[in-house]
Formats: sequence, structure tokens, C-alpha cells
Amino acid sequence: MPHPKGVMVWMGISDNGVTKPWFVQPVAKINSEYYVQQILKPFLKDDYCRLYPNGDAVFQQDSAPSHASRVTQKFLTDQQVQFLRPQQWMPNSPDAAPCD
Repeated sequence: MPHPKGVMVWMGISDNGVTKPWFVQPVAKINSEYYVQQILKPFLKDDYCRLYPNGDAVFQQDSAPSHASRVTQKFLTDQQVQFLRPQQWMPNSPDAAPCD
């Protein structure tokens, strides 16, 4: 049986530690709904609360379409998560995206 061509993993790093890896289903289409339901909700429930129990973090994402979508931004706003909006992101800066 051949091995899959690749694996997609979502992780986060912070001053307080790292998140656990969230593996994306091999056939998944990463749209806003998938990102919110399968990545952000579990991340906020497990890792965000553990790393920032006071909610005093500023969440930063990259420019993936599912990260920049209105659905994702509304979800984060509704969850009272402080985050950098797409217009605040630094363009093409590897220093601002250490995981990349």
C-alpha cells in the first residue's frame, strides 16, 4: 500500500508553550467551516485555555484563505479572542511567521 504524499498539520507556538498538533483529514477541503469546526474550536477548548487561562493572548495566523475569511474572524470575535486581522499582518515576513 503506498504512503500518502503528505500530511497537513496545524500547530501553534507561544511564549507559554506549544499547542498539540492538529492533523487535517487527508481528503479535507480546508474552508472556513472546516477550519473553525475542526481546528479552532478544539484549539480554543484545549490549548488556548491551557496556555492562556486568562485569555491574554493575541492570536496571529497566516494568510490562508480560511484564516482571513469573515466566518473565521466572526468566530474569533464571538469567542472574545484577540487576534490580528488580515490588514494588520506583515506581508511576506518570515520573522512574523516562525512556523513557516
